Amino acid sequence: MTLTKKIFARFLLVSSMLVNVTLTSCQKDDEAQPDTSIKEVLDAEAIYLHEEYETGVGGYLYVVYNPYLLFNDGSVYRNLDTNVDKLNVAQSKQQEPEEWGTWQKQGSEIALTWQDGDTDTWEDKSWFVASKAAKGETIAGAYSSISGGGNTAFGGSVITFSSSNISFNGNKFTFESTGGGSSSDVTAYSSQEKAGTYELDGYSITLRFNNGAVEKKFFYFYPDSKDVFGIGDQYYVTD
Repeated sequence: MTLTKKIFARFLLVSSMLVNVTLTSCQKDDEAQPDTSIKEVLDAEAIYLHEEYETGVGGYLYVVYNPYLLFNDGSVYRNLDTNVDKLNVAQSKQQEPEEWGTWQKQGSEIALTWQDGDTDTWEDKSWFVASKAAKGETIAGAYSSISGGGNTAFGGSVITFSSSNISFNGNKFTFESTGGGSSSDVTAYSSQEKAGTYELDGYSITLRFNNGAVEKKFFYFYPDSKDVFGIGDQYYVTD
């Protein structure tokens, strides 16, 4: 099974679990922040995807492909939810040292050592190099991302979820995120909507919102298909 097919299979499974979740309230969105210099970050070697297992919607264990930013100097950074334009490498190593480590290729394996002393070895075929976008490349269609937690996997009644939906038309995008949960006696829901224009360039996507705010996020295509891509630490699957 290809990497993309594995992602689609997981997405369909999680989606089927959320069909009966009741949604009942809403909240406003947060504003984005302005752009800053990012040359050091974008000069990194590549974004790598590593196959791992995480607890998700309902408390079930899922295969995920987490993104890591590997630098040419042997450094590795794993908090790709950070905006590209907010990642100052020197400051980050001081303020969030747990997100940094070193890496070294050993044949078809990659050995990592984190700042806290933990080590990890990425075995052959458990890691992939993500593909860059061409400068000015556009995306078409609607894409979704789902994550969450809960305890239904263990016979409980609690399920939590977060769903993000993004649609592209030319150089325009519309983004909506929803989140909430359900148990035997409580349901909750929140929603955010944003829209604007976007620009792809290598491992970044610049989002220019209609309210004037700008964000530059990490962006990457999965290696075997452009039907799946990542923004930050979330992957999106075509609807």
